[in-house]
Amino acid sequence: MNHHLVRALLVVALSGVALAAVEDDIRAADQRWAEAAKSGDAAQLGRLLADGLAYTHASGVIDDKKSYIEKVTSKRQKYDGIVHSNVRVSVFGGHTAVLTARMRMHGTNPAGPFDDQVLMTHVWVKLNGAWQLVAHQTTKVQ
Repeated sequence: MNHHLVRALLVVALSGVALAAVEDDIRAADQRWAEAAKSGDAAQLGRLLADGLAYTHASGVIDDKKSYIEKVTSKRQKYDGIVHSNVRVSVFGGHTAVLTARMRMHGTNPAGPFDDQVLMTHVWVKLNGAWQLVAHQTTKVQ
C-alpha cells in the first residue's frame, strides 16, 4: 500500500515539474516574440508565428502571419517597447497554452504614435516540436 502512495506522489511531483517547464517555455517564447516584433526580425517571427495565425490588434485590425510580418519588417507597425506584467500561463494537454498579460505597447503605426496599455491573450500550440503563436488578441484598458 505504501509503495502505491509513494508512486502516486512521485507522479504528481513529476507532473508539476513538467508543467512548470512548459510554462517557462511559453514565457520564453513570448519574450522572443516581443523582441522579434521590436527588432523587425522576420526570420524569428517566421519561426514563432503559426501559418494559421490570427493577429487581432486592439484597434480591431486583423492580420495573418504574412501581413503581420510585412507590417513589422516594413516599420509600418513599429514597436519601441513591449513590456509584459501580470503574466499568467495556463497549459492544456501539454500541446496548447494560453498566456495572458497586461502590456504596455508603444511605437508608431499608420495612424501615428501609440502608447497603449492593453490586456493581451496569446494562444501557443506545439507544432512539429516547436511552440508557435496561433492567436493574438489585445484589448485597450484605461
